[in-house]
Amino acid sequence: MIELVVALGIMMVLAAITAPKLLGMIEQQRLQSSSNALATFLQECRYRAEQDGQWYQILLDQGNASASIFYLDIAGNRNRVPGDPQVEIPAPITIPDPANGLPNIVVAGFTNANLLGATPLNVDTTPATWDCVHAQACGTPTQVAGLSFNERGLPCQVSAANAAAAATKACTNTTTVNVVGTGPPPLQTTAPVAWITYFAYPTASNGTLYSAVTVTPAGRIKVWYFQATGAGAGTWH
Repeated sequence: MIELVVALGIMMVLAAITAPKLLGMIEQQRLQSSSNALATFLQECRYRAEQDGQWYQILLDQGNASASIFYLDIAGNRNRVPGDPQVEIPAPITIPDPANGLPNIVVAGFTNANLLGATPLNVDTTPATWDCVHAQACGTPTQVAGLSFNERGLPCQVSAANAAAAATKACTNTTTVNVVGTGPPPLQTTAPVAWITYFAYPTASNGTLYSAVTVTPAGRIKVWYFQATGAGAGTWH
């Protein structure tokens, strides 16, 4: 009887030690699975744009509490409808706003061109694709933040000048960005289009795991994970 009690006690101690590590591994796996799912979806969107010879935009529907849904806006009208290619990112994973929902040490790795060969746009910094139906004139277009792929499968943005044209509305692989450290008003220059989407996973231990899915100007898609290296420091790998 004593031996059984001792054995049970040892098992309980081991469970208490290993349970947090096991839970952490499960959380990392869930983040990895969702990040890879978005990367695969973006690749499919590239192929669809090339196949149809048409630029398309990927938008985010956050109206469902149980999941964030990325969808390819086939009709170009900002409405997710049956038949639109889509991927669900289940809660508790969130798609944070870089300017308001991410620590500076997380964002810092992608504020220059070192990792992607171009500074990536995101929902805060992008000039945004103009909201127009693809085969019609835009009329009075509005700007909608989001990644687009053109008929060559490259990340692109539609400029105001292109949006005003009735039939062309070319989605170009370059965009106009502000030159850091100039102004006001800031000087502007032409830069290649790259893109980043961040994921955040709040853990059971009151921490947060971060990942990112990026698209280079050449259309290469990659998943990154943030590793904290100390107080106020970390790296992407």
